[in-house]
This record gives sequence, structure tokens and C-alpha cells, in this order.
Amino acid sequence: MLIYELIWLCLASVAVASSAFMDQSFFFDYVPNSQTVPVPVTSQCETINISWERTSGSTGPNPSAPYFLQIYTSAFVFPFIVEAGSSLSFDWQVPFGPGTIYQMCMFDKNGYTGGCQAMYTMIANTTVNEPTCANASFPLGPLDIDAQVEDGPLSMYGWVNQCTDIAITPKNGTPPYILTIAPSSHPPLNITMNDMSTVNWTVDLSWASPFFISVVDSEFNRWSYGPLHSGGNGPTGCLALGDIPASSGVSSGAAAGIGLGGATAGALLGIAVAWFIFRRREHSRLSQSSSMDHFHSNNSFGHTPRMPMESLSSNATSMSHQYHVEPFRMPGDAPSLTPNDMGGGSTSPTAGRGSVYVVHHDGGRAPVTVYHQDGTEVVELPPRYANAEENMSRRPGTSQSDITGSGSDTINSSSDPPRSAVTQNAADFLNQPRQTGPAPKKASPLRPNRRPPSGP
Repeated sequence: MLIYELIWLCLASVAVASSAFMDQSFFFDYVPNSQTVPVPVTSQCETINISWERTSGSTGPNPSAPYFLQIYTSAFVFPFIVEAGSSLSFDWQVPFGPGTIYQMCMFDKNGYTGGCQAMYTMIANTTVNEPTCANASFPLGPLDIDAQVEDGPLSMYGWVNQCTDIAITPKNGTPPYILTIAPSSHPPLNITMNDMSTVNWTVDLSWASPFFISVVDSEFNRWSYGPLHSGGNGPTGCLALGDIPASSGVSSGAAAGIGLGGATAGALLGIAVAWFIFRRREHSRLSQSSSMDHFHSNNSFGHTPRMPMESLSSNATSMSHQYHVEPFRMPGDAPSLTPNDMGGGSTSPTAGRGSVYVVHHDGGRAPVTVYHQDGTEVVELPPRYANAEENMSRRPGTSQSDITGSGSDTINSSSDPPRSAVTQNAADFLNQPRQTGPAPKKASPLRPNRRPPSGP
């Protein structure tokens, strides 16, 4: 009885009438050393080792022995009080049945808290068939408390929307009363009730936060509900630090206007970016096209060579072909003659080394046509055949010199014959019928001369 009175006095001494959670004076836990990550389960009648100490993170007053455990469960409507002694550790057998959820908080003799641990779940003992352990002490009698929320009576395991109120009204017991809010892994909150009037507490916990709620009177009669949870359908103004003026914030109309303006600005920015990219690509395409046209119209030598070509045919029909011909020069040679100068002859060739232009043909014409610097056309002829040469020599008006160019295989540029005559002779030569000679006979092997047999 003295223990209960001491605990009540301690709680009453630190209880306040505001929603301010207590500062922790020390920290405690009971996680086994074998568990790297805490496993929140306890076997029935398992002995847990509880240890505590004051650390640099302790912001409350210095604690003083003896220490007490206040244990909330999901199976009972009141908390249990267990004396933990005056040292810095304590072993305790957890007596609750399998499936029970429990949460442990700790205080010193002055009511300074060590906080509350996370919720643990009881499981069956797998090492002992019928475990036995000492039961926790039951209170003298439960209190009759009327607990209401915005939509009716408070459920023992209910979800209460955040930033809404829980109204607590004592129906019996002896005042003063102490209302305790004990969130998991969090310091508790104590509120003093001097009479049996209703006290409201605003659930200023974030969504899904679990917690227990309890009341104790001056005769140490107790009441508790839980585990409860903070719901997410309520307002959020109470979760901010400090007071929020009623006029602060942004109205719904202003928020809608801001959203619409942001969407419009984003669309305009996207259109502007797309237009800029399109213009850059179009400019790049036009630049490349202009560069190609300039390359085709102007070569690296600063002129556009164009020369007329005459095709060779059997009926001496002339056709004009235009070619873009770039002369071959050794490095360091300067251009000295344009093809227009060679074809038209209107402009005299400039000083410099001579140039030779070679034009390749297809379609059965002569393989190549060679143009000298002075405009003389030289046609490379195919090989001569003996029979074809005789036939050409037998034709009237045709001489050997007309065909071979005075004994050479190509027309000598030094003789400078008229271009029309050369073209006509070359055309006649190329269009002559080809005659095949007799097939060569197979050579017979040499045999040694044999003398005829002589007679007797």
C-alpha cells in the first residue's frame, strides 16, 4: 500500500495540465544481447533482463531509486505496477498468456520517467509444456471511466483521428486523478485532474502511432485502454510545433489558383522549349544543305571544271555530256587551267604545269578519253588484231597512218590532226566486224626419227 501511495505522489508531482510529453531522465531496454535486431515477442513466463542508465541524451532531472515498471496490456483494463529495485538492472518473468500485447514504461521514485518501450507480443513457451511463473499484482479495484470521442464511446482498441479529442470523465474513485498517455517508444504524458470534471486530450500523434491511455486516483485505483492508434482522417494543425494562428495558411481557392497557374506556366515553358529545339534542328538542317550545295558548286581549287564530251558511235551521232572533273595535282601545284578554257578555247591557259583529264566511259564506248592541257582529245583504243588491220587497209580511202597515227598505238598530240577526223577514224575502227581465225592445232609430241627397216 505504501508503494502505491508513493507512486501516486510521484506521478502527481510531475503531472501538468498541458499536452507536453515528459523529458526522459534515463533510458532502459530489455533486448537480449543475442538479437542484433530486436524481435518484439516474448515467450510465456520467459525471464527478461531489464537494464537502464542515464546517457547524454537524457534531458530530464537525475533519476533516484527505487524504480518502478508500469506495464499496459491488451488483456486487462488496468495497468500493472512492478517494483524494479534500486540497482540498474532487474530480471522479471512475463506472466501474460500467448497473444497478449504488452508495453512497458518506467519511472523512478520522483516520477521521472525512462520512457516507454515498443509493444511486444506474447507467444507460447516452446521449451516447457506447462510454464509457471508468479502473477503480477492486481489493483485494489478498477475505476469507472467514461471515455468519449467525436463519434461516440471510445473503443478499447480503437483508432482515434489525429488532432481530435478524447474526453475522460471519472465516475468513481477519489480525486485528484492522473491521466497518463503512453505512446510506444516515446516518453509518456501526465495530466492532473483535480475533480471529476471532464478533461479533453487532443490526439497530437502522427498517423498510425500506437498508444495506451490510463487513469489512477488518489486511492490507487486504476483504469486503462489500449492499444489505441492515431487515425489519419483528422486535421493536422496540432502536429506542428508551436501555435498556428487561425489566419495563417493558404485558402483552398488560392491553392487551386496556384496549381492552375503552375500548370499553365509549365505548359508554356514546354511549348517554348519545343519551339527552340525545332528551330535549332531546322537551322542545322539548312546549314548542312547549304554546305553541300556550296561543295558541289565550288571545289577546293576555287573553280568549276566543265568540259564537253562527244560520244563515239557507228553513225557518228554526237551527244554533249557535262562532267565535273577535278584534275589530279601533286601537293603544292597551283591550278593553271580551267576546263572551260580547254573546251571553248576562248581563254588562253594560265602559266603553270600542264594537266591531263581522264574521263571513263561505259555502255560499250571507248574505255577512257584523255584531254590534254591544250584541248587535244586522245582516245585510248583497244588492242589491234591482225585480220582487222588487213581489212582496214583494204578499205578505200583508209590508210595505215590514219589508224595508228604514224605507227603509234595512240594519236600523237604533236601532229594535231582535226578532232573530227580522229573521232571518225576511231569510230570506224571500233565498229569493224571482228573475224576469227582458224583454231590452232594441237601440237603433236616429238618423236625420234626412226630409220625404216632395211631388207636383207
